[in-house]
Amino acid sequence: MEHQYRIQKLFSLLYSSYKFERRHIVVFSILEIIFLLAVGGFFGGIFGENARWMVLLFAVTLLIGGYFAYVRLTREASFTISGLGELEALTRVSILTRELKRKKILDTYIDEAVISLNSNTCTIQGADDTALCDKNIEDGMASVYKPFIQNPQYLLETPNARFTVGIHLDEFLKLPTSFPPNYLNASEVNGAKTFIARDDFNLRQWFPDNIMEDDDMIDLQFRFQTQFKDTFKHSKVISNPFIFSDTNLTLITCPIPLVCEIPEDTEFYMRNNGVLFIVCEEIALPDDFSNVAIIFNRLFSNWLSKYDDCVGKRLERHNLKYPLPEIKSVPSAEEIKIDVGSTSN
Repeated sequence: MEHQYRIQKLFSLLYSSYKFERRHIVVFSILEIIFLLAVGGFFGGIFGENARWMVLLFAVTLLIGGYFAYVRLTREASFTISGLGELEALTRVSILTRELKRKKILDTYIDEAVISLNSNTCTIQGADDTALCDKNIEDGMASVYKPFIQNPQYLLETPNARFTVGIHLDEFLKLPTSFPPNYLNASEVNGAKTFIARDDFNLRQWFPDNIMEDDDMIDLQFRFQTQFKDTFKHSKVISNPFIFSDTNLTLITCPIPLVCEIPEDTEFYMRNNGVLFIVCEEIALPDDFSNVAIIFNRLFSNWLSKYDDCVGKRLERHNLKYPLPEIKSVPSAEEIKIDVGSTSN
């Protein structure tokens, strides 16, 4: 992006310079004509009276007129509009080449992410259909978001080498370290958490697990929380600058959608389940970054949906061993027989 911007800026400066000189070359041409006419007049006066002065004036006007003609011809020869056209064409070719190269890289990343998703979620015939639960969220994150973790500089088109990359999940099912010998409700294995896969800026403490719920956050954490909520609630990719340790940084947040959105006309309407976030040195986002991030976030949503299903099956199997105790129903008034006559005085 910066390289393209610099080329376009150079072209604009050259073109402005060209237009400026085209306007002023008219003045030079007029002066050139005036002096050449004067040369002709003084040349005729050489053969009359005051020939000595006429020779001097003839020589001076000839030199000045010749200089103007030399400047005009030199400029036309060294700075032509065809040169600007060639520079513009080369610039366009360079931009198209970079865009095609970027598209090829992105297509490769997406293809690898899809293959990884399929290999991690497809059940092998005859194998345990809850094998995905043996992995953790970090494994799924590492497999789907591999380009964001290992090569974010390509996605963001920046020469910067330091990044912090993570996700915050507002809700997901997690297996307990060990199953207790009793019935478990889904709420007991449900939680929110922030996962950070790369942290070159050592920002882990600024992204707590309760970043979406804590109402007492201040300063930088409050700014992060506000941006997280804006992204989460309005499904927007947001890029905001901030300063940390005297360094100009950028926080980028992208919504992680639900596989199946909860309808808007219901009490629990929800479109997203989390936020992907990236911290890097201050940059301007590439035009296609939002679309790329949304594609990877949807892939991760599919992985997470499979993971939640897997945890749900494990939970269901566990609860079959420890069913809830039967709750005896409260007897109705008709079932309760009261012998009024037997009541003692």
